Amino acid sequence: MPVRINLLPKYVLLKKYFQWALIACVAGSLVWVLALALIYANTQVQLKTLEASIANVDANATATQNSQAAKKTADDAKAPIDEDVKFILAASQSGAERSSLLYQFSHYIYAGSVVSQIDLSDGKTAVIQGMVKTPDDYARFITSLRQGTTPTGTIFSKLPVGTNGVPGYPKVKSDTTNTSDNKSSTQLTMVVFPLAVEAKGDLLNPVTVPTAPGAAPAANAGGGGEPGMPDDPGAPPAP
Repeated sequence: MPVRINLLPKYVLLKKYFQWALIACVAGSLVWVLALALIYANTQVQLKTLEASIANVDANATATQNSQAAKKTADDAKAPIDEDVKFILAASQSGAERSSLLYQFSHYIYAGSVVSQIDLSDGKTAVIQGMVKTPDDYARFITSLRQGTTPTGTIFSKLPVGTNGVPGYPKVKSDTTNTSDNKSSTQLTMVVFPLAVEAKGDLLNPVTVPTAPGAAPAANAGGGGEPGMPDDPGAPPAP
């Protein structure tokens, strides 16, 4: 077996190892630089994509805000129209109910009276205004209305009453002309015929009266008095 004898100095072998190590380091550095370049390039692409997305989002957000503002403006503009439409629909739906109620009134209106107005503005109370010739006709006017009270009548939940007493009685009028002894005098004045009369009563079946947009709700006209009070037929006026 042949014997190999290395006569080269040891530094020659070390120099060769150093060259290999240097080549490996350079190659590794190049690979690392290339990797960093690729990462940087990819990051730049992602950054530009993100910036483009942000620009699109900002544009969409601005467009959305403008759309919402335009929608609010349009909603505010059409709100009064919506209220008018709701009022018209509600009024048309309640018209038949009120017409039927007014027709029922015709059965309980005294034939000797002239009715100028039936106020159902609050939907709970009816206020009937009209004219009669005499106090007796006023009593007949109230009595005829009271026939519309439950259980036999179909309009009122309790007896309707007059709201301005019995017209036709003499009224005391103060004479503002002072006499020589500085005393004032009074005199009686008669109510001129025909007599303006008014009666009111609580409805047996309240009706819904729509309120026009922007108008204040109708005030409750209130209920009537009790039998025997000054606003009943035949009772003298309150002092």
